[in-house]
Amino acid sequence: MPHLTKGTVVLGALFLAASTRHELGAQTVQSRQLGKAETEFADPFTQISAVRELRDGRVLVVDARDKVVQLLDLNTGSATKVGREGQGPGEYSLPMSIVALPGDSSAVFDPLNQRYLVIGPDGKPGGFFSSRPDADDDSRDAAGGRPGGGGPMRMTGFSMAPPRGTDRSGNIYVAGSPLRMGPDGPVGLDSAPLQRFDRAKRSLQTVGYIKLPKGNTQVSGRGGDVSIRMGGANPFTARDDWAVAADGRVAIVHASDYHVEWITPNGQRTAGPATPYNKTKLTNAHKKWWNDNRRRNVQGLMITNNSGKMSASTAPPPAGPPEERDDWPEYLPPFMGNSALQVAPNGQLWVLQTAASDDVLPTYDIFDAAGKLAARIQLAKRSRVVGFGTNTIYVVRSDEDDLQYLQTYRLQ
Repeated sequence: MPHLTKGTVVLGALFLAASTRHELGAQTVQSRQLGKAETEFADPFTQISAVRELRDGRVLVVDARDKVVQLLDLNTGSATKVGREGQGPGEYSLPMSIVALPGDSSAVFDPLNQRYLVIGPDGKPGGFFSSRPDADDDSRDAAGGRPGGGGPMRMTGFSMAPPRGTDRSGNIYVAGSPLRMGPDGPVGLDSAPLQRFDRAKRSLQTVGYIKLPKGNTQVSGRGGDVSIRMGGANPFTARDDWAVAADGRVAIVHASDYHVEWITPNGQRTAGPATPYNKTKLTNAHKKWWNDNRRRNVQGLMITNNSGKMSASTAPPPAGPPEERDDWPEYLPPFMGNSALQVAPNGQLWVLQTAASDDVLPTYDIFDAAGKLAARIQLAKRSRVVGFGTNTIYVVRSDEDDLQYLQTYRLQ
């Protein structure tokens, strides 16, 4: 049976360990270390893309690369597979992320089947619902959604984008399609709408827009043989990103001057000040680090349509020579997107700073509701925050073989 390793976490108002102070103009920011993990699940994962804590403390974990969802009991160390790969009841073809629904239910996003699989409070798969407002279904599952999905891939549909979160009402927030249909097929756009999907009314509302980096969406092929690569821009290109709080506020982090903008559910905007950061010139060492670790760092989604037969994968590229690029920026960005943003239960936004080296301690900038930098938290090397529970921070630790382990820290 799997076992848990336990340690001691020393916590203060938020966390308390060794700390340093950073002077940012007139602002003094306390930097703290997260300390030691409270628990670590013994069995490794390949690519933990999302976690979701249930009310009883058990945790749903999505491994996108292995295409599996598991229910972990961290008290006993047990793991139970939830659903299975496929296109039928209780199945998913490509589980990518998971979001909370009312009533302690959850929804696993499956872009290949263009639907969400509902997971009940008991951790068992239930019905489906579609994220397409025009889905031609009329029955509802136990969580209030409608089954749907399947069918041909919609190049310009809401359903292809992974959700960024839900609010307490169960509304799902997602970026609209970065594609439009041209005379020769789909074409990538330079921006995407941020949309709130009301599941009860089956309606979409645009709450803002986010700028996309050049080359983020790459399309190849024509007609019935099309490949789409999302997230294919240069890894060090500055890009805006966004996240959602449980009260429905949307945070957009603008990379150009590194400032946070909050948008309330009624559309009110609050823009914080530009946040100073260490502007580091991009070097050949950074490029080498990326190429040496590109199989681990790839987090994009590849969707392929071969004459109507759909396939999708988050797997890394095959081993080969270093990737040749001619679009490297001059400086490292303040953050790098790809799950760099998380909103904690207290409503604060966590932003992972760029760290193009395995020897750098991952550092999160924490912003308050006014968009001001409130604190900085450092994790152990090769670690990242993957989610939050009621009183828990979930962290993924990668070992030297790139196997991933789920850790917990106490959030106070």
